[in-house]
Order: sequence, then C-alpha cells, then structure tokens
Amino acid sequence: DGSKDNPYQVSTPEHLNNVREHLDAYFIQTADIDMTAASGSGWEPIGTDKNTPFTGSYDGGGHRIIGLKSYLDGAGDQYAGLLGYNKGVIRNLGMVDGMVSANETAPYVSGNAYSGSIAGYNQGTVENCYNTCAVSAYVSAVSSSLSTAYAGGIVGYNSGALINCRNTGEISSSESSADA
Repeated sequence: DGSKDNPYQVSTPEHLNNVREHLDAYFIQTADIDMTAASGSGWEPIGTDKNTPFTGSYDGGGHRIIGLKSYLDGAGDQYAGLLGYNKGVIRNLGMVDGMVSANETAPYVSGNAYSGSIAGYNQGTVENCYNTCAVSAYVSAVSSSLSTAYAGGIVGYNSGALINCRNTGEISSSESSADA
C-alpha cells in the first residue's frame, strides 16, 4: 500500500515508471532493473520540478538501475536524472551504464540546467548510492548571465544531505552566453 511498513515493490521498468504516480509513498527495489530498452526515447524524471518534487522514500535494496537515459532540452529550468527534483529519501541504489543530460538552450530565457544520476536537484537525503553513468549539463542563454549548468555524479545541485555516496562516472558542464 506504499506505507512505511508495506512499501511498494519495484522490480521492472514499468514499476519504476509508476513511482511518479505516488510521489509521497515508500518504495523498495527488489531486483536490478535494466532500462536499456525502456529508456530508448529518454526517461522522464520522477518529480519533474520544484512544484512536483519526489517527497517519498525509495530504498534500492542494494540493487542497480542499468542503462537509464534521461535527456532534457528546453526553455527554463531543466531537472534531469532518475528524479528531477528530490525532497525525499533515496538510499542503497546504484546507477550504472546510463547517460543523463540537462540542456537549457532557449534564446533570451533565463534558466538553469540541473543534472545528476539520482537527482538533478536534491533538497532531501541521498545515502549509500553510487554512480557510473555519464552526466552532463549545458546552458546557452543568449543575453542572459543568470543561467548556470549544474552537473554531478549523484546529484546536480545539492542543498540536502549526501551520505556515503560515490561517483566514477564522467561529469561535464558548460555554459555559453552571447549578446545577440
């Protein structure tokens, strides 16, 4: 029922996708999840922005999410990762062999790009997690100096808690600004 004592069990790409329907519930991952085929067209992050964050609890159970690909490209703030915006608790999870990218590319629009394998933006707790995925963030804000690209292996931007996490994935970020 998604309560602390009876969390939803997650073991397939479909189950993982359904997490977005219960942003404040408890979850436990019971097997490795291969997203290689499922995310071919790109994963839409769970908890898409600060107005609809993930506030629940996700325990990876020591399992991995394999091959997740999240590519966001557009105007305004972009939050890429398994979770876009996290205010909950994520623990005991590995992210491997995937790619996460956030690009804010609209001309004359001020917005930031937040990219991390677990969460693009974290105000919650991420504990005992690791990443081997490639992570990138890019902003191209013509006539705007207010845009920033934030990229991190675990989270792109952190104002919460990161506890016992590690990254071996490639990280890149870049910003360009030009007056038209």
